[in-house]
Amino acid sequence: MDSYSAYYIGIETEKFINNRINKMLKSISISIFLLVLLSMSFQIRKDMQTETDLIIQLKWLKSYREESWAKVRTGMLWSFSYLGAKLPRGSFDNSIKFQDSSLFSIDLAQLGFNTKALQILQVICDSIKRTEDYQINHNIDLSRFLILTLHSPQHYYRITGAETNYKKFKNKYNIDNGFAFAVTKSCVGNKHRLLRITKDTNVLNYAFVAEEGNGSLFNKSFVSKEFEVFDVMENGQLRFAIYDKYGILIDAASTQYSRAGKPSKCMWCHESSISPLFTTNIAVKKYLNNESFMVLQKTMQNKLFAYQTSLISDLDFKQKQAHTQAELLYIGFMEASMFRLQQEFKSEINKLDYLKILPTHMYEEFPFLGNLLHRRIIDSCCVNSKIEIPESIREKSKIEPNYFQE
Repeated sequence: MDSYSAYYIGIETEKFINNRINKMLKSISISIFLLVLLSMSFQIRKDMQTETDLIIQLKWLKSYREESWAKVRTGMLWSFSYLGAKLPRGSFDNSIKFQDSSLFSIDLAQLGFNTKALQILQVICDSIKRTEDYQINHNIDLSRFLILTLHSPQHYYRITGAETNYKKFKNKYNIDNGFAFAVTKSCVGNKHRLLRITKDTNVLNYAFVAEEGNGSLFNKSFVSKEFEVFDVMENGQLRFAIYDKYGILIDAASTQYSRAGKPSKCMWCHESSISPLFTTNIAVKKYLNNESFMVLQKTMQNKLFAYQTSLISDLDFKQKQAHTQAELLYIGFMEASMFRLQQEFKSEINKLDYLKILPTHMYEEFPFLGNLLHRRIIDSCCVNSKIEIPESIREKSKIEPNYFQE
């Protein structure tokens, strides 16, 4: 082989090797690019999934003719606020997307819930979306959703972050070293009850305990059997919890000791306020006298209201009767009018005709709702499996949903 041939072969060999190397480098670059793209895609899907898990489709059906979106909006604000949402200014309207005049989605992640509450809400939303009813209709009735969050005690406790046992609550606020007031004529307790109040002057450390039980505070025979408590959440709303004699969270107070019912009944009674005495109380020596208690209650209430109204949010605490709209959202559903049922069963005439012949009742506080039927009767007529809810909002029920049971 002459020198020219050898040189030529060398050049061609070098070109071949360079081409192979370039192809390999290009292949490696493409592979790296694809891996990066795949990783980004996974992260995007993950972020979208997290967002989607906290978006739920809700259906609003009017419970009475005068019910407007403005009233429903107010009721929803109070309901989510009771659950601990901070509702930053403008957040609520930004969280809503309407598909039509009655169907909309809400993004719970925008309402100012803390991380733990969002994790709990995600489980509840996922559990709802897995039900037959949601998968058929692709939505859940607005009121039914609020009942499964705000008015189902085990869900309410978890969303709001209530202490898991009474000992933790008591130690957190140093309750045993606080004020004590004997209630001998109560609108709530069946007999005597002992109120314990924290001495801390910071609004966010306010805490109250009502000890219910047997015996008399006059002769020191009183024995505590249950503990009804509330403290203040960061958004200014009261957080309620009920513990049995062992300090375990329970769904509702025992009627053996009081008429306190469930946390929802506490909300209805307190209306975001520290309630004063409503009856003439016979004071007991060693405890705060009536006048001292009333001064303490008024002082704490004024400070609480000042804190509430200082917050910048979508909820206006100055509108003191607006909470009624939250109550109407569940009352108009749990005790439904024929006006509402005509919307629910508009495509099921036979079922509606059957409901029309059933005996009805009136709601004394809101007679404008008309003639009403109980929800448990209405749901029993449904062919599709309805998402189970409590039989009562304010009182202890045989059925209490708990999506966190082991």
